[in-house]
Amino acid sequence: MGPISAKTGLGRIRNAGILENADMGPNFRLMAGYTFVYTLEGTADYHDANGLKRTIVPGDLIIVFPNLPHNYNASPGSRWKQIYVMVESPMLTLWKKHGYIHPAHPIHHAEPIDFWFKKFLPLYKNDQSPKLKTSLVDLLQFQQILAQILLAEESDGISEYDLDWAQNACQILERFTEQRKPIPKIARKLGMSYESFRKRFTRIMGLPPTQYQNKRLIDQACRLMQETDYSNKEIAYRLNFCDEFHFSHRFKQITGRSPKEFRRTLPIRTTARGT
Repeated sequence: MGPISAKTGLGRIRNAGILENADMGPNFRLMAGYTFVYTLEGTADYHDANGLKRTIVPGDLIIVFPNLPHNYNASPGSRWKQIYVMVESPMLTLWKKHGYIHPAHPIHHAEPIDFWFKKFLPLYKNDQSPKLKTSLVDLLQFQQILAQILLAEESDGISEYDLDWAQNACQILERFTEQRKPIPKIARKLGMSYESFRKRFTRIMGLPPTQYQNKRLIDQACRLMQETDYSNKEIAYRLNFCDEFHFSHRFKQITGRSPKEFRRTLPIRTTARGT
């Protein structure tokens, strides 16, 4: 009895793997079937016979179409790492026929990288077992991953996954608010480039991550004014502002009034200094 994919004629995952620092050489090459390459680390220069030239960055998904001459090599000094999936399936012909994938647009993008890497990883692990190599489940799982990437790329809506992601991002931002950790470092912690993180956070939350972090910082300042008798200078120091002037400027920028004006609205406190 043959594998289920052979019986149904739906195809198979022919091969999958993780590749580091591969060099294709200067010439175009051809693939007989579809290959999907998800970039994990490094940058590369991509070009193909359709005239497309583009720099590949982490998070890019390269769709290598059958018989399309193409080439990509890691940029000089860049450490390259990818996970790839080679697929033989007439289903992909239908994807192409209906315009979901097209040789003129072979590069897509999906972040966070760690999230999508974990999505692809079972296909690679299953490929190590001949028994599972032609599994219909793997083939359908791959198509689901591809659909999720394309929908996430095109959709302007906010999904449940977006909300979960934003909640996690906010928790990390708040955890590092007082430390004033640079946003690019936080983005890397989430497996994203700064620009991708900024755009996604702004789309979901309605304000850039820097503004969100500043607002949370001023919220803490307001709490300290309400619960302690710290001076503006002491609060500026505790919240890692460079000086009292910058603290007062940012406070008014966020709240619309100065720290002094805000203090006037507070009830008179009789408790001991500090909390």
